Amino acid sequence: MTSSEISESVGVFIKMMTRCLTTLSRVTPTFGDPSIELVLPRLYLYNGVISVEGPITGWIALSLTEDFTDDLLSFIFEPSREEEIRIDIAGEIANTIAANAREHFGKRLLIHPPLATGNGLIDPSLKQSSMFLKMPFKWHGHPAMILITLFNSDLL
Repeated sequence: MTSSEISESVGVFIKMMTRCLTTLSRVTPTFGDPSIELVLPRLYLYNGVISVEGPITGWIALSLTEDFTDDLLSFIFEPSREEEIRIDIAGEIANTIAANAREHFGKRLLIHPPLATGNGLIDPSLKQSSMFLKMPFKWHGHPAMILITLFNSDLL
């Protein structure tokens, strides 16, 4: 896969996340400058992770603050702010992104069910990489990030 194809694939996940948040809240996220990180960056507390295999192989994480999850829960009229509910919303957003990406990629890309955590960590069962693309963004005034790591590509 060429770096152009990888960039296009990464763009699909970012577009799907943007569409999901905008549809739920009518608030469009604003993106900061992406960066390449050589170690896993510090994550926010709540993380929804999508593992993918196919033309691109790796994982995409959506990392959210507690305030982010609480505002998102307000938009969907969920009154509870329990830890389990916050973790679930991170996983549900990741699941929605995965479902929308599946429409774009079709059977070429196997997208695994999302993993969600509420401890500021990535699930230890996920393979780690030596390079991460970090895409910071703000939604409704709250910082968040998309973190992407790919394996078996021409870039790594």
